[in-house]
Amino acid sequence: MSNTIKWKVHLDYYDHLRALAFQSKQELHLALELLESDALRSLPFDLVANRTIIVPQEAVPFFQEANLQFDNTEVLTAADLPPAEIAQLRREQGPY
Repeated sequence: MSNTIKWKVHLDYYDHLRALAFQSKQELHLALELLESDALRSLPFDLVANRTIIVPQEAVPFFQEANLQFDNTEVLTAADLPPAEIAQLRREQGPY
């Protein structure tokens, strides 16, 4: 993978985000070490529950090439949900 990618400064600037849920704590630790590599050092990411990291879709090949074991799922935005589901979530969880 090329080391010439210029990452955007924040996840909000990406159209497509992925949730990488790692199979074990060891896999997660290897992924966190990969994030410190030269190619990914400036990559924006969020570390969330259940051994999961949110990254831009463009970063997924780096983790695949490192032979890490993870489930790769799409991160949805409110715009991806039907209005009825958004209304139900707001009733259950509040507006934010």
